[in-house]
Amino acid sequence: MSQTEGLPKAWKVPINSVKLRVLVADDNHETRRAVHMMLSSNPGVTVVAIASDGQEAVDLALKYRPDLVVMDINMPKKDGLAAFKEMSQSQPDIGGIIISSELPSGLTRDDDLPGVQEFLLKPFDFDEFDDAIQRVAASVLISRARQSGAPPSEPVHEPAGHIENLKKLALEYAKNRRTDDLAMGVLEELARNPACEARWLQMLAITYIVRQDWAKLKTLASRLEQQAAGDRK
Repeated sequence: MSQTEGLPKAWKVPINSVKLRVLVADDNHETRRAVHMMLSSNPGVTVVAIASDGQEAVDLALKYRPDLVVMDINMPKKDGLAAFKEMSQSQPDIGGIIISSELPSGLTRDDDLPGVQEFLLKPFDFDEFDDAIQRVAASVLISRARQSGAPPSEPVHEPAGHIENLKKLALEYAKNRRTDDLAMGVLEELARNPACEARWLQMLAITYIVRQDWAKLKTLASRLEQQAAGDRK
């Protein structure tokens, strides 16, 4: 069960480009310790808080403002879904991975849990968990880069930190010749900046050519021509 299935499993958070702040919540001590150990092996992640029940998770999320929460469903005081819903109200762009030894009553593995990007059924291995972390990290980064709320056709001024993160991701994808949805999304976010450098626009144009998205390529080509004309003046 995943709302990030379109994101490639091989995606890794480039070191020093994104430091994902994670909150872990589970009423089982061994699970908390195991999850913490797995997260600690990822240089792009830092665990900012650990909770043993749902209400404590909500309180710690308000205090530490994590980028992502990894939570069990069945916990004392407040279940994981209710806790995540409450967190989302104060922090709409928070990422969520729900872990559980069993599916919630009435749900199947293919159902979506409101607002939750990933669901992992215990026991899960390191690779499965790490893949989920990477996909949610990508989703959170793209979501935050779009927080301006402007329509996709409008250029926007993004915070400098987001732009630098996107550039580092774009370089990583270019190195691996990536043209998938995530790579295209990162380049499109860069292109929304009116001061976007020509090289990112050119990389986006190549992506459109590979994907045979001629309508978008036509619009982008017009922008590149205008930019080139301005450089010649």
